[in-house]
Amino acid sequence: MGTNFNPSTVSSGFRDVDLVNQILSAIRDDLNNKVDRTGLAPNAMEANLDMGSNRLLNVAQGVLGTDGINLNQLQSIATQIALTVLGTGGSGQDQTTGDPITFNFGVASGLQGASTRTVFDLEALFGVTSFLGLTVVVNGVVQIPGLAYSVTGQTVTFTESLDTDSDIMFIYGDLSPVPILSLTINNYDFGVYVEGTPDSQQLLINYIVPRRVFFVEDFIESFAKSRVAATAETVFSIQVEGVEVGTITFAAASDEGVFSSASDITVEIGETISVQAPVSVDNTLTDVTITLKGSRL
Repeated sequence: MGTNFNPSTVSSGFRDVDLVNQILSAIRDDLNNKVDRTGLAPNAMEANLDMGSNRLLNVAQGVLGTDGINLNQLQSIATQIALTVLGTGGSGQDQTTGDPITFNFGVASGLQGASTRTVFDLEALFGVTSFLGLTVVVNGVVQIPGLAYSVTGQTVTFTESLDTDSDIMFIYGDLSPVPILSLTINNYDFGVYVEGTPDSQQLLINYIVPRRVFFVEDFIESFAKSRVAATAETVFSIQVEGVEVGTITFAAASDEGVFSSASDITVEIGETISVQAPVSVDNTLTDVTITLKGSRL
């Protein structure tokens, strides 16, 4: 018997015929919503199936492109890839140099999208100099190469802007005698508070970085505020080794600064990043706080 249970109508022999029929109809309707484990139709899910952290057991090998696969099948595929990459017999040596070959797998994640940011340089961000394969995941959804993004060298360019605070993950593989480290971006923020009105060309921040620090274009999620707004526009200069790489602009009558830069910025170990006041500082701009949001590479 399948899940479609169609009881015969009770017509006599019972005093509560209508009640019995209602109960049988309810049983029929309930069974029609069940999935038959023998495969009798209807047995297709109409909503997501939540396993509740339980395992699927005895899963057959996938055949069609939309099928799931089991662990044995996945391990077999991985073995075939290793044999193909490392050579027949899996010698694990570069056929030209004889150097040991390592198949490196890395995940670079934690990046956040922004409406103005579509280009991600994996070498600048994570030190990835090459890879054989790349999977891009945005907010848990695998993106389609050639449609959602393109890859040139180690640079990934999305075809459309990303929603602010999108979580982006780059999963890459590399074949190299020298393993590539799998890095996750770590926050590296620093800030300053200047009481009163800054002096002309005063260095509000003058910091030598002890490790590589990366800032996304326009210093996204950095903040600059003043307790008293400027009367006239005031522009602070953000510099690396004395060269301007960005600005913080307090518009007239605004107590919030707007960050701007032409591109992403990487500050190397031992370099100095500075924030400098302009030659002429509006004397009503008072008690300035600046926080730069960086990421340690």
